[in-house]
Amino acid sequence: MKKKLIFLFAFAFVLLMFSSISKASYEEKIYKYDENIYINEDGSMDVEEIITVYAGGNKIQRGIYRDFPTKYKDKYGNKVKVKFQVDEILKDGEEEPYHTERVNNGVRVYIGDSNKTLSHGMYTYTIRYSTDRQLGFYEDYDEIYWNAIGNGWEFKIDGGTTKVYFPEKVKIIEDKIIAYSGAYGETGESNAYSYYYSKYDNCVTFNLMKSLKPQEGFTIAVAFEKGAIPEPDFKTKLGWFIQDNAGGIFAGVFFIVLFIWQFITWKKCGKDPKKNVIIPIYYPPEGLEPDDVKYIDKMGSTEKAFEAIIINIAIKGFFKFEKEKSKMVIVKTEKDSYDEMTKFEKQIYDSLDDRTVLKYTESLQKKLFKLQTKQKERLKKKHTGKMFNLNNLYIGLSIGISAVFLTIAFIISMIVGEDPADIFAGAVIIGIMGFISWIIIFVFKVIFKCIFKRIWKYILGIIVIPVLLFDLVLLAVIVYEFGTMFMISGLLIIASNIIYPFLIRAYTKEGMKVKEEIEGFKLFIKTVEGDEAITKTPEMFDKYFAYAYVLGLENDWADKFEDILKAANYEPYWCDPVFYTTGHFNASHFSSSFETSMHSGISSASSAPGSSSGSGGGGFSGGGGGRRPEEADGKI
Repeated sequence: MKKKLIFLFAFAFVLLMFSSISKASYEEKIYKYDENIYINEDGSMDVEEIITVYAGGNKIQRGIYRDFPTKYKDKYGNKVKVKFQVDEILKDGEEEPYHTERVNNGVRVYIGDSNKTLSHGMYTYTIRYSTDRQLGFYEDYDEIYWNAIGNGWEFKIDGGTTKVYFPEKVKIIEDKIIAYSGAYGETGESNAYSYYYSKYDNCVTFNLMKSLKPQEGFTIAVAFEKGAIPEPDFKTKLGWFIQDNAGGIFAGVFFIVLFIWQFITWKKCGKDPKKNVIIPIYYPPEGLEPDDVKYIDKMGSTEKAFEAIIINIAIKGFFKFEKEKSKMVIVKTEKDSYDEMTKFEKQIYDSLDDRTVLKYTESLQKKLFKLQTKQKERLKKKHTGKMFNLNNLYIGLSIGISAVFLTIAFIISMIVGEDPADIFAGAVIIGIMGFISWIIIFVFKVIFKCIFKRIWKYILGIIVIPVLLFDLVLLAVIVYEFGTMFMISGLLIIASNIIYPFLIRAYTKEGMKVKEEIEGFKLFIKTVEGDEAITKTPEMFDKYFAYAYVLGLENDWADKFEDILKAANYEPYWCDPVFYTTGHFNASHFSSSFETSMHSGISSASSAPGSSSGSGGGGFSGGGGGRRPEEADGKI
């Protein structure tokens, strides 16, 4: 009895060991990867891959897939698209169903029936396909540089052979036969292979002699003498270039046409009348309020225009700026001679409370938004078309036609095989990059304007230059990564449509006369010397301060009157001294406090209230291979 128990235990142990050995012997991996490459006399290639795998129901359930890269870039960043055509696929010598899908840089071939699960066991897949444009043509020799076993396989690969058959007339350069193995990006010759060159059938055979880990590949290179296989001529390369970059070329041609059209329309409608020599003028154009001056000076801009009217009402004696805790308050005075105010100023005066705290509330936002809208409509009706023409029809045509042709170019790019995700990703990255750069510059502008006063523009330039240089470098990287032709053409079209609206607008003769007067007044503000013809007084300072403010020259205006204001111990009647702490009125300190307070109540009014509110494959497994992308030859 004891002997029987020992025998049973021993028998069970043997069965367990046999089961473990059997299981280990047949893990899911590639047991052999053989490849036969036939190079034709015209430079095209026919390839046969024989892959032996064990399907254990883990990663391999219905079959395998094979990725073949068809999209490369030449050294200039241009798209290169090679041919890939499946000729035959077999499993254990019998035809096997398959289907192809586009992937990031090429084609994925799914081999097997998605509705049929494989029994556990060993299978041999044969993949036959043809391709072209895989040879490299160099100054001293030509070469095949081929990723025989791609880095995309998820299994170990025990070994295999790669045979390269050349046409009879091709002479191999035997000291330029080499192979590499390892993870993607590793350099250095492999020590895991041997090769043999047979002159009889003009074939180089590479034997992979050690296992590859998952994501490791095997690349071979064989050089041969020039001339045996004709290098594509200029006409052929040009045809390939047009085919590979059809969308970008179409967009480039359209940009040239668009540029010519924009230039013609600019010559016709966008040139200002001749400007006379500007001389200092001691007052702003007659009959124009501060917001009128800004609107005409910047052809439609209302930046700081609403705030300037608030200041102007205060200077006329109807408002005073006081402080309540940390907030600025607009307080109505007892002055009741309303005839001094314009119609729009009266609307502002009547809309605000007796004490209006410049702090965001929904009711204040609605009031300010409504008033700003009225201001813009009034200025547009009063000046657009009379003082200047924006030529919005031409701008709309330019943008609309550009959108249509960019869409067509995008569709062409997809038809010829470019990945729309690449184009979209490049555009998104450029957009984000531009937005972040704008935010950085804007934030530093606000900070430097408060800290450095008069020299803030120069300090800001120190920040702007490296930001722009970084943007240019990053832009170059993105353009190269996502394709030179389409990205450059698209960026040029977008840039031309950004610049064009500024060029196509033009002053009328009457508008140019007023513009000259504004420029003369600005020159007077900026020029400290040469004011002997006028008597500067605190009253003059007050009268034109809102104009200087809206033109962004309030500090220059204050400097111009500095001595006079000090001598008069000037304290403006329209502003509480708490907003300037230097002992006398300081325009920079007041503007900073005023803008900060106004923004807390007015910034949200720039938009209407309420306008904003808070691998698949199903059981297929595989990998890739093909020509090394960094060696693509797309030169013309």
